Amino acid sequence: MKKAEKIFNDTRRECRKHIEDWGYEMNVDGNSIGFNGLITEDVICVRTINDVQTILNKARDTIKLDIKLGITNLEKEQSKIQVLNMVQSTLDNQRKSL
Repeated sequence: MKKAEKIFNDTRRECRKHIEDWGYEMNVDGNSIGFNGLITEDVICVRTINDVQTILNKARDTIKLDIKLGITNLEKEQSKIQVLNMVQSTLDNQRKSL
């Protein structure tokens, strides 16, 4: 497993746990509330952030395709979408801190 995949999976797991414990929260501007940075002990560089963004985009595309093909519906995937929104906000916060 690549470094970016591990960071994405760890961050997604913590975001899911946070939403289960505290609920899905949004900022005033409509974006999801996220953590200050990605969940990792490793040093983060721009390349790693870009790799995590690519993995996140693929996860979003998979959900969109499943809904489009009728494999699932939006209500069933809403929790996954919320988790990915929180991961995106966390990723944006990490990018700002660099």
